[in-house]
Amino acid sequence: MRGRLFVPTSQDVKVIEEAEQLVGDFVKAVDSFYATEWPAFKKQVEEAELSWFRE
Repeated sequence: MRGRLFVPTSQDVKVIEEAEQLVGDFVKAVDSFYATEWPAFKKQVEEAELSWFRE
């Protein structure tokens, strides 16, 4: 928007507001995932003692 040579229209403002809302929703979803599902998954992986190399 800074590169534009005219004042943002109401449609531009609406699109930016929607984008901010979508980004906020995404951040909440990621935070929720890391708070609830990630610890159990991480524990399972650590307990599996996987080898990253062929033996």
